[in-house]
Amino acid sequence: MRLALLVLGCLLATAGAQWCEEASGAQAAASAAHVALEQMSPAERKNSCISVEFESSSSEAVALGHEVERLWNVGQHDEALAQLGNLETRVGHVAIGNSWRTPIPTNETNLWGTDVRIGNRDSLRGLVIDNDYQYHLFAALRHSHGPESYSVLRSPDRGATWVETFTWFGSQVTYLDAAVLLTDFFYVAYYSPGQDARHVRLRRFLISDGSVNEFGTGAMWVAACTLGVGDTAREVSLTSKGVDYLYIATIVSDGSLRLSWDNLDDASWVELSTGIDTGASRGLDGVWIRRGEGSIGGGPCYYPIWMWPTPCASLAGNRVASLSVSRSSAGRAS
Repeated sequence: MRLALLVLGCLLATAGAQWCEEASGAQAAASAAHVALEQMSPAERKNSCISVEFESSSSEAVALGHEVERLWNVGQHDEALAQLGNLETRVGHVAIGNSWRTPIPTNETNLWGTDVRIGNRDSLRGLVIDNDYQYHLFAALRHSHGPESYSVLRSPDRGATWVETFTWFGSQVTYLDAAVLLTDFFYVAYYSPGQDARHVRLRRFLISDGSVNEFGTGAMWVAACTLGVGDTAREVSLTSKGVDYLYIATIVSDGSLRLSWDNLDDASWVELSTGIDTGASRGLDGVWIRRGEGSIGGGPCYYPIWMWPTPCASLAGNRVASLSVSRSSAGRAS
């Protein structure tokens, strides 16, 4: 009898432990996007308009994603959260692009003296600022204020005041850069290996008011750079050429440098060969420089700049390298 009770007690304990592990796993399975929507106040939910971001070849999953968007955006928030859970069961964690119907002004601006606070987020991990031809300023903030996310902000008065127009919720964004095409759009390139380790993604926003804007294909985001299987991105740089070209440079985990570009349609990204297959380390950036008249191959050229781990006393053990790229060439290392 004692042996039977002991066995029963062990079985119950084991079952209890397994239930606790399963419950814990279920709680851990909630995505950052799901948590972010769940934690919104009633006022925030009413002010929120979302787009769901994931990749799937299943038409049923795509339709379910659209249903999540529809339910949330018409105010059926609990139903949308339930369907979001169903969607994540099918495709794994998704990301959410959240547009504020009424942009969120920066609070407590008088606490900073002559300094200007950009938005209400804290725990910042990165900041990128650019401006359009009328000196409206745009900022992309990578932060962990609550669930992992990045936010887009706009200043209509040369940086004196700021409003948040958009926040992206998903797995941690490890690299982010941004650039303005002067007449139309503010672009944000971001890399989230937890969402998709092979793609650098891109979103765009109107410079007129900072609101999110769909691409010509109707998509709210595009995969602008595709890495090889097993590769990850070390760093990402986004650069615009005035009014008509965008370039994304990526240092890959194998030390290679990848470069993609597109014109104003933003949806047919083309990869250029850089000839850099190993050795690129860190410090990635890019700039457009107009070469002097009469120079060989005159005209504007794009220069991604990075660092090699090659000994050089003047650079504390690193060597700066650059690559000259024109629209008609595949690139030339220098």
